[in-house]
Amino acid sequence: MNLQTNQAPSTELRRQRLRVAVKLMMLIALAYAFVVLFSSFMTTQPGEKSYQSKQIDASSLEPGQMDLFNWNGRPVLVFRRTAKQILQLQQQADTLLQDADSASSNQPSFARDKLRSRHPEWFVAIASGTDLNCNVGWLAESDALFKGASWPGGFVDSCRGSRYDMAGRVYKGQNARRNLAVPEYLSDGQGVFNLGAQ
Repeated sequence: MNLQTNQAPSTELRRQRLRVAVKLMMLIALAYAFVVLFSSFMTTQPGEKSYQSKQIDASSLEPGQMDLFNWNGRPVLVFRRTAKQILQLQQQADTLLQDADSASSNQPSFARDKLRSRHPEWFVAIASGTDLNCNVGWLAESDALFKGASWPGGFVDSCRGSRYDMAGRVYKGQNARRNLAVPEYLSDGQGVFNLGAQ
């Protein structure tokens, strides 16, 4: 009895399945590229508001305290500075900072000064580091925490430890290169903020 295996059709069937799989992957990649391209046309233009306005109340914060709020899925920090901290910011040497004048950072025009806020006592920023968008938290004052020198207090991101001062300006020598983003907001000066309002 002569048993012959039917290898030619089997090989041809495998090739055909492979061609179908490759074509299917190319179709998925093409569809993905189309979605990415289409969504880039649908994004808002510079200057347009892409987030809904929201009022937050941080008036219960004591000087020296920080709290986090959610604004359209983005973490927003509100920090109430003490009189000492405001003075430290005003006297801080600009040479320690990567972008002391906030020239290449994302903030409204009112935040282009040392305090980067509408009212000296209140600092509002997006609580995401500017290198990997990691969460940013408050790091209290310490005698020997920052490069062997005293640390006056400020913000630090949770991934690579980039340090920012009490106005969200990044120090030199950090992984981050831009200051924390300051959103557009209106404020009564008493701790109530209308985020997204101009």
